[in-house]
Amino acid sequence: MLHVSWRLSVQGGIPLVIRQLATVDPDEFEVHLATVRPAFPDDELDQLPAGIRVHPAGVEGRVGLADRLRLWRRFGRTAREVRPDLIHAHSGTAVHALGAMVGAPRARRILEVHDAPGNGRHSRATEWIEGALCRHLRFVPLVHSTAVAGEVARRWRVPRARIHLLPLGVDAAAFGQAPIDAAAARRGLGLDDRASPVVLYVARLVPTKNVALLIDAAAELRRRSVDCCVVVVASGSQRDELQRRIDAEGLAGRVALAGSRTGRDLVDAYHAADVFCSTSDYEGFGLAVVEAMAAGLPVVATRVGGVTDLVVDEETGFLVPAGDAVRVADRIGALLADPGLRARLGAAGRRRAVARFDVEQLVTGCAALYRRLLPTRARDVAVLKSQDYARSAAGDGGRLPYRIDLLGDSAIELRWTDRHLHPPFTRPPIRRLVDASERIGAPWLQTALLAPRIARSDATLAFFESEANALAATRRLVPLARRQPMVVIACWLAELLETWERQPTRSTAARLAFYRWAWSSIDHLVCFSASQVPTYRDHLHLPADRIHVVPFGIDHERFTPDAGDDGYVLAVGRDRGRDWPTLFEALARSGLPAKVACRPEDIDGLAVADNVELLGFVDAQRYRQLLAGARVSVVATQRRAYPTGQTVLLESLACAKAVVVSDTPAMRDYVEADRTALVVPPFEPDALVMALDRVFHDDDLRAGLGRAGRQAVEDRFNARQMWSTVAALIAAASRSPGRDR
Repeated sequence: MLHVSWRLSVQGGIPLVIRQLATVDPDEFEVHLATVRPAFPDDELDQLPAGIRVHPAGVEGRVGLADRLRLWRRFGRTAREVRPDLIHAHSGTAVHALGAMVGAPRARRILEVHDAPGNGRHSRATEWIEGALCRHLRFVPLVHSTAVAGEVARRWRVPRARIHLLPLGVDAAAFGQAPIDAAAARRGLGLDDRASPVVLYVARLVPTKNVALLIDAAAELRRRSVDCCVVVVASGSQRDELQRRIDAEGLAGRVALAGSRTGRDLVDAYHAADVFCSTSDYEGFGLAVVEAMAAGLPVVATRVGGVTDLVVDEETGFLVPAGDAVRVADRIGALLADPGLRARLGAAGRRRAVARFDVEQLVTGCAALYRRLLPTRARDVAVLKSQDYARSAAGDGGRLPYRIDLLGDSAIELRWTDRHLHPPFTRPPIRRLVDASERIGAPWLQTALLAPRIARSDATLAFFESEANALAATRRLVPLARRQPMVVIACWLAELLETWERQPTRSTAARLAFYRWAWSSIDHLVCFSASQVPTYRDHLHLPADRIHVVPFGIDHERFTPDAGDDGYVLAVGRDRGRDWPTLFEALARSGLPAKVACRPEDIDGLAVADNVELLGFVDAQRYRQLLAGARVSVVATQRRAYPTGQTVLLESLACAKAVVVSDTPAMRDYVEADRTALVVPPFEPDALVMALDRVFHDDDLRAGLGRAGRQAVEDRFNARQMWSTVAALIAAASRSPGRDR
């Protein structure tokens, strides 16, 4: 990789990605940096991992046309020496990557857009050039927030499908470590040991951060006699100007400019505070906001740019209009007056930061993007399902079930386990023998027949868990079978394991022992919910680095928003985890017109109200028609260890439909309460009635949920994202040396 940037320091999102990538797999990623500026002492480049090589051009001061030409020549020479497979440019200085592009014309290209076009940080000429790079020179836009993604698509006319969204991340574990001496941490900010609560802001002292607004809010808090101390941990060009403003307002004892902090000193600063406040006029992402959340601080922030992706209003903090000092003061005052509210919002923010904005997710996502873009030899992957199954279940346009055909976008060729469907196995009496063997144990027969194909493949993919047992056991018994890596996608196994634990018998103990023994041979286990990880870790004794949570994804190109509304509630499902009794009771009480599509045997014996139309089991085309005409989609489920109902939920969100869903641990990865869907407790028909009645009659609520739900599917829960991540796991397993499990 050749990164082209202005300079490399120890802070910010750019070095964060580079430093972490250099430690992920040095055998896979060789990282080089071409910087415009020389290496400055405060860059602390000695702290970089040993694998990173820096190539500073040494240009200081303003970059003129002659300097630009020299930079292009210098970066072109660097690219010819390094011969990168991929050039990674950064917004604001992407024009300098043109020289590297000439030096390595076959390299794939990324433009990491840190700030939305049109926000004023870069000149119009710079933004026009960067838009042209994405439109005409095959630079793939990489953004960190939905706000930036939207502006790149709108202003640069780049198709949304080409824009890769990857939130920045922080070391959540490090920011969660409280200082040993809290009093010393306060003194480190220049504070005495008095009990005044601390409001913290971490930023650069530049106009877009609008620290002046925080000073105005501090003045308003003083007028209200709210006891607090505001500390701004920052440095920058506005320091003297802001200090004069503090003095003029008579806030010298209440507002302090404490200078910038890094490392442990920065973490201690967060833990010395009670509230974090961000008053920026614009943020491309808002890294300091995530750091504060990771440290367990409630956040008050202006509703700008990428911050809206980070802070959930009234759940992890408060969002206020930009430029409104009175509203900022209102929210800070409310938090300072209520320790319980601070603790609750801070804890929720910490959970959100760990779940969504940890640096490991950033590194994994960036590495997956690199692997997807890099030219590679197509990998042959043996799929433990028959192609006959794929043909019978496939839709139009060559789409295979679960869109597994999208693995082809990541240079993977699928080899199906369908040898037993071809001659000579189709001729009697061999066919009768094959059929009898399949009734006894189809996976074992398939594994035996597929042995030569597995041996010639680069990897094996089993979906789902029932397909994996025979090969996993064979790998334990036959060392040669472990030469090819194995990836298993598990859906329902966690439920089985927990059931066996609740209802132990000799049979279940034997089955658990078998799974534990056989599955120790697999290289990667993919599951669809973070709540399943402890189950697989504790019951199968698998190490954490072999268990991967990959969000389930649906075909969002087939399920698209439809303006239709025929005024009914739709419930569809054939999974055993559905809670039909609660749903039917709620529908009867609500009186709302409803259509239910399910297998008749699933609702046998349940009373059906006159307002409910039973449709039985419907095909895919009829299902899409029903979804297009629904006003509300409802997914009522039991508490299961797997995310039951996830497919209908996500397909409803993709169609921009308002959804009411049961609040179960496995489904919490897929919904944001009151933002993408309404969630209700399981088995509570009263709560379900209230939610259905509320959303059915509120047009604005349905529209808001629909927009947010569709965006969530486009950003995270689509089949392209899912299979791209699985392909990255297959590629990583294929490269890993030594697989003697």
